[in-house]
Formats: sequence, C-alpha cells, structure tokens
Amino acid sequence: MKQTEARIIKGALEVFLDKGFLQATTQEIAKKAEVAEVTLFRKFKNKQSLFEFTITHIIADTFDASHMAEIYKQDEHSFLKTLITNRLEVINEHQALFKLIIAESIREHLPKDLQFTEVIYSQLKTLLEHHYIYHHKEANIEIKARLIAGFLLSEVILPSKNPVLNHLTHYIKVLTTI
Repeated sequence: MKQTEARIIKGALEVFLDKGFLQATTQEIAKKAEVAEVTLFRKFKNKQSLFEFTITHIIADTFDASHMAEIYKQDEHSFLKTLITNRLEVINEHQALFKLIIAESIREHLPKDLQFTEVIYSQLKTLLEHHYIYHHKEANIEIKARLIAGFLLSEVILPSKNPVLNHLTHYIKVLTTI
C-alpha cells in the first residue's frame, strides 16, 4: 500500500471512530491524514467510498483468519475452543472498530458484505465447513455459525465482566450437540 493511501486510511479510521460516518468530514480526514482534501477526492469519489475502502482494509487486517487455516484439523472440542477464543480476542482488541461497523451497518452506511454480521458469519461458516468436511462429520454448520456469531456479537454490544471465555466449556458442549 502506498504511503499516502496508508495515511488516508489511518486518518479516516481515526475520524470515523471518533465521530461516526455522518459526523465525519472529508476536511477533517484530510487534515488527520496530512493530505489536501482534493487528494482524497482524486482517490475516492465521495466520503462513502472512502468509508467503505477504509473499513474493507481494516477488516482485512484485523479480522484475517488465514493464520487459522490449519485449525480445522483439530478435534471438535479443540477446534471450537481455538476458533471462539481467537475471534473473541480479536473483537476485544478492536472493540471500538467493531462497534463502529455495527452502528454503521444498522444505519445502512455499509454494503452487506462489509457488515459485521456478514463478515463474521461467512468466515465462521467457511472454517466450520472445512472442519466437518475434513473429519467426514455431518453437522448443522449454519446453526453453529449463527450461534458462534451471536456469542461474538453479544461481546461487542454487551461486553460482560465475565466474558464468553468464562463459559466456553458450556458453549462448546452446546455446539457439539448440534
């Protein structure tokens, strides 16, 4: 990624996290990125396209699961524990980002493929499919993916003093019966 583009993404993210999509201005973003506002408009046709570009890059960087490609080979309990634990750690580390994505998804400022629920659900479904195909086991992957996504979503919206990790054994037990 070019240096100017990286500064724009960083500046845009800071302003969007601070003010949200509607309240953020391209002037503030340009100032934060230390570029002229016209530079933003050379690269992006409007604030919406800048927002979508920023969120796409941030999701790719923070919620990337490529390092988890081999976990599907683990036994079911270990696989589910690793999967949920890792995704919770990422979400907890980037709470503000995920709250922004959820809020802007509800306000319909993000296309469906960038909405938190879609990003999480499709990623979970893919990892679950790999696991159950590898182990030649039947499972209701859609329900499992929805339940795990629900656990993760609840930690963003209603962070608890006793996070899901404290109840992970119980959740895994429920998931293995589906």
